[in-house]
Amino acid sequence: METAIAQFTYLPATKAERETFVQMCVDEVKSGVRNPLELEVMLKNLEETVNAIRKHPEVKELVFEEAEKYPEKKPSRLLVAQSQKQVAQAIITAIVMIAVTTI
Repeated sequence: METAIAQFTYLPATKAERETFVQMCVDEVKSGVRNPLELEVMLKNLEETVNAIRKHPEVKELVFEEAEKYPEKKPSRLLVAQSQKQVAQAIITAIVMIAVTTI
């Protein structure tokens, strides 16, 4: 049984593969093999699917937790997310402290 994520293995994995794939798509549209509007619908659907997966809170948390295992390889985007999470936790802690001291 093939998993959902396995579907991504059919897409290009390297820059060179991506460039070849893009050119093949352009050639298919130019030659009339595919309708350009049909391609646009497919691309929009793929884009929205990828965005939905990336924005899913559980996926974001799992990616963050996995990245924590490799501190020497953290991409800057994850470092920003980590610092935002730390700031949010500090704000929540401060709010709780204020609430506790005023009760």
